[in-house]
Amino acid sequence: MVRETPDHPWTLALRIPAWADGAGVEARFGGGDQRADPGVDGRTVAPGGYHRVRRVWRRGDRVTLDLAVRPRLTAAVPRLDVARGQVAVERGPLVYCLEQADHPGVIVDDLCLDTNPGLRDGSPVTGLPAEVVPVVARGRAHVHRADDAGFPYRTAGAPREPEHEGPVALTFVPYYAWANRGTGPMTIWTPMH
Repeated sequence: MVRETPDHPWTLALRIPAWADGAGVEARFGGGDQRADPGVDGRTVAPGGYHRVRRVWRRGDRVTLDLAVRPRLTAAVPRLDVARGQVAVERGPLVYCLEQADHPGVIVDDLCLDTNPGLRDGSPVTGLPAEVVPVVARGRAHVHRADDAGFPYRTAGAPREPEHEGPVALTFVPYYAWANRGTGPMTIWTPMH
């Protein structure tokens, strides 16, 4: 909200972070509403740019920036061997991880995301602060077979690795909240199946 302003036009520039695809701006001038997409100045502003509003501002004018914080998948470039075929879950500016504490009875490294995981915000997680927003998704767990004894290697002509079973409910927590409920494995990069 504008509390003090000169009586000549000036530009308010609102940064739209690169991760904020779908950000929106609502401005209220003198009690009226003006809804605007990024680019009031005539240009379309993609994430990573600025939303600019130039006008003579008055006391009481209000601008609300909605950054559309929602879960999304991020992939590494294919040349990065360690993450090839895997994705990371992010929400807003935060990177998330799968933590063993949320997946008892299965090894975190045996989990994978469905190709259409249905990412969404989850309910609060026991043992974490109330402000921590988990992300839940659909996934699968690796099926271990008796012939996995040579893991991680097999004869080139041998049958393919075991398939995954499912569905399994996956819970991702912000990386910064990892290990708050005890020590245990975690992973940021998750394969898709």
